[in-house]
Amino acid sequence: MDNRVSATVRLQAAGTPHTLLPCLLEESARFPGAGDEAFRRALHAWARALWEHKSGGGAGFPAFEELEQTKGAVMATVAEAAWDRWDAEVRAEAFERGIERGVERGVRRGGVRLISRQAALKFGSETRERLAGLLRDLAAQEDLDRVGDWILECGSGEELLSRVSSLLADRLE
Repeated sequence: MDNRVSATVRLQAAGTPHTLLPCLLEESARFPGAGDEAFRRALHAWARALWEHKSGGGAGFPAFEELEQTKGAVMATVAEAAWDRWDAEVRAEAFERGIERGVERGVRRGGVRLISRQAALKFGSETRERLAGLLRDLAAQEDLDRVGDWILECGSGEELLSRVSSLLADRLE
């Protein structure tokens, strides 16, 4: 029984598909007999669960029967390739999200600079400074657009700051 506990511990320690599947094959090979099939199935189920946890799905993980037939060398390569594809997709997705967030931040910063500059031209630098502090708490582009419109509509810096403060208060409720 001690060997079986050690096998499951070693399997748990495998952190990536590059080590998980070869570890599963190695541990399964330690229990080659027909009487050990249930334990090999349990190891396979455990490894599949680890794979799903790491990859977010079971795609690419070989079935127990496939591993039993090939005894692994080819299946390990197939599983590693599947993991690499999944990993590349996840990284590409994360990269795209990062670019989108960066563009959004850049657009927002540009919008805040433009609004601040326009407020300074119409109402003076004191209004610009106070407005800049308020704009930090506005995240939506539509809110920034609204503030830009208000610069044209308002007759004073105080009126503009009052509207922006009211907008912020509404967003916090």
